[in-house]
Amino acid sequence: MHFPNGTKRVYKPGNSIRLTLEELVSLSGAHSLDETNSRVSDDARGTDNKPKYRTTGVSLTVDLKYNNLVSGGAKINAQVDATLDVNDEAGWAGSGHVVFYSEPPRVDADGTQTLAKMTRYRQGVVVTFRAAGAVYAFSWQYFINEVLAGYLFLAIAVFVADLVAFNLLPNGVSTVLRAKRAEKVSPNPNPDPNPNPNPSPSPKPNPNLFGSLRPEHCG
Repeated sequence: MHFPNGTKRVYKPGNSIRLTLEELVSLSGAHSLDETNSRVSDDARGTDNKPKYRTTGVSLTVDLKYNNLVSGGAKINAQVDATLDVNDEAGWAGSGHVVFYSEPPRVDADGTQTLAKMTRYRQGVVVTFRAAGAVYAFSWQYFINEVLAGYLFLAIAVFVADLVAFNLLPNGVSTVLRAKRAEKVSPNPNPDPNPNPNPSPSPKPNPNLFGSLRPEHCG
């Protein structure tokens, strides 16, 4: 795993990736909870004092990107390489406010309602993890599924082509094609059991035959 500060760690298969809160804060722009948070609004009293991150809290987004492709993406290996990036957001952060009543609402005889209400804001470190990536591996089941899907697609294409050619073409074209498809051709039903091994030569055509049919020689 590669970290933003240039360091690298190797985790064995099956081991969990564990980082302390101090490490996550140090990898972000905050660096430390004891540093001044300069990205919050100025003090309403007009002073230049700004609170520490420990007071304002901080929101961290941890992005983890991983894959198992070697450089260039041509080969697949068993080792998964990951890159960790931590970003902090400006402003205050925490788990929100809590409202409670130290004295429940009361209504006196004159109809006046009195109560004691307190809103408490809880600041802290909010960490959001986002993981993205892909681990590539050859799967025989997926390969067979794709081959079967391709075969079924071609079979459906042939069925659609036959349906259009033999049923939907206009002007009787489908009727002609359907008849030609159903046409049966059989060999000679009564073949000669003793064929002549030396058949006589075919007679030569008479060149004057056509002239005798059309004596005017007009074609």
